[in-house]
Amino acid sequence: MNGMNDAIQVDLDVLLVKMESILNLIALLEEAFAMSQNIQGESVMRVLKLLLTDLDDQLSEFIE
Repeated sequence: MNGMNDAIQVDLDVLLVKMESILNLIALLEEAFAMSQNIQGESVMRVLKLLLTDLDDQLSEFIE
């Protein structure tokens, strides 16, 4: 049973790291738009979309 708890903890740790990355990207995106650097903003949006998709997939797997 302890092995299962360890695996769940690792999954939660990974999700937390990804969520932190998303928050950092949102901050970068806000800064990029504030500076009117749309190219940087578009790049951040693409990475953010990939991270959100991956996070959504992992959350779906975790819930099942």
